[in-house]
Amino acid sequence: MDKFPKEIVLGGACILGFTLALGWGGVTMVIKGQVKKEIRLINNTDTYRAWKDFPLPLYLSIYMFNITNGDEVLTGEKPKVMEVGPYVYIEHMHKSDLSMNMTTEIICFRQLRFYYFQPDMSTGTEEDIVTIPNVPLLGLAKLADDMKDGKGDDILKTLDELLSKKEETLMKTYTVKEILFEGFPVEHYASLVKESSGDPELSAQEEPFKLPVSFVGEKFGFFRNRNGSDQGQLEIQNGRNYTWQFGQVVTYNGEEETTWWKEPCNRIKGSDGLSFHPFINTTTPLYTFEPTYCRPLSFVFNSRVVVNEVDSLRFTLSPETFKGQRSNPDNGCYCLIENSTACDRNGVYDLSPCHDGIPLLLSKPHFLEADPDIVNGVEGVTPNPEFHDSFMDMHSMSGIPLKSAKRFQFNIEMLPFNGIPAMGQVPKAIIPLFWYQESVEAGSVHFLVFKIIEWIQNGWDMVKYGLMGGGFVILLTGATVGMFRKTADPDKMVLVK
Repeated sequence: MDKFPKEIVLGGACILGFTLALGWGGVTMVIKGQVKKEIRLINNTDTYRAWKDFPLPLYLSIYMFNITNGDEVLTGEKPKVMEVGPYVYIEHMHKSDLSMNMTTEIICFRQLRFYYFQPDMSTGTEEDIVTIPNVPLLGLAKLADDMKDGKGDDILKTLDELLSKKEETLMKTYTVKEILFEGFPVEHYASLVKESSGDPELSAQEEPFKLPVSFVGEKFGFFRNRNGSDQGQLEIQNGRNYTWQFGQVVTYNGEEETTWWKEPCNRIKGSDGLSFHPFINTTTPLYTFEPTYCRPLSFVFNSRVVVNEVDSLRFTLSPETFKGQRSNPDNGCYCLIENSTACDRNGVYDLSPCHDGIPLLLSKPHFLEADPDIVNGVEGVTPNPEFHDSFMDMHSMSGIPLKSAKRFQFNIEMLPFNGIPAMGQVPKAIIPLFWYQESVEAGSVHFLVFKIIEWIQNGWDMVKYGLMGGGFVILLTGATVGMFRKTADPDKMVLVK
């Protein structure tokens, strides 16, 4: 008779050890290893094909602000706006001029975007009439007013004459299509700049007065020439060997820094806004770099949410993003004018350095989180975090956005200019032009895969405790039987008479 049931004890120990190994990290390590293998931009892989031609419908929803008291604004009344829309476009993206350097693990490309109006998803048509501030007039007035030693006074005088003779007005009415993609005529201003460029005094300046690029062709539209075009050349990391670098922008138009801001705000960092590295957690900072905004944007963890039955982490635009330099000193390098009180404003960000000097400002929709005087400077805005804050719901393990909505508003600053008496009474205000939401949701296949991963992980959590219990019981049984047999060994038993 065996003294000790080694097979039973060894079997129980093996089950227990196997369960402990897989239960505390083993299954997760297997899944993570597969994720690392798949989340790489290598030619002829599914990830690469989906990145090159983005397969999901991406919607651009634009809400216009219609000014209802344009004539009264010229005499000093607070601007009144009414939101109209949305005007919805489906956005298709395709990457062109692709080249890949496997040594440096860098991919070079241009991102083409195509927009198609969706009448059935829109409230209104592209032929709707909207009244907005005269952006070209305000832009040239600001450029001329900023010129040194009063060398822009003649331009301001000409602009005043255009307003006084009613050849131009402070507010302009166009169709939605003209304002956005088609463009509206700006020949008055194009001619004025061309004439001024021949002025010896203006031409002799270090930075001569010149026609803004957005006025070329004698038309101006906020998305004019954007349909079917790109915003520059990008270089990103493919993540082949270093997963955390996946999708990170390295250069924009061949440069590692932008030319618009002071150090360190001119540094380029972040992803292209659609591709993120895997294994994201609540402390992971997410950055995006998109040329439209001329800077990196920071998203921070907000809450845990469930999207189509899949657990995800919600990241929202950092509240520090649009704070003035007094509230957030890190934003001081975005201020190019020393001792400017405009740099202390919260809730708006100056885009003029990267938009031909036109006084455009970026903000959250309806001036969400902006200073009270900015919100109260216009009648008709109603900021609401639920509808106006940007967010990205991220799948933690894969780094894929399950659902996202980026929401931003374009504004223009209006103020009286000493050289334009016709504008002498206008109130100083930041007027909203339009805000837009760029939204996308992962496909059904993504959600199915992520659900299966969760089922495996959750199912294993239940199975591992069962196996652990079974292994422990087998181990305990073997030990108990062994001890009993040892106690009952016939060779050591004493016969009691």
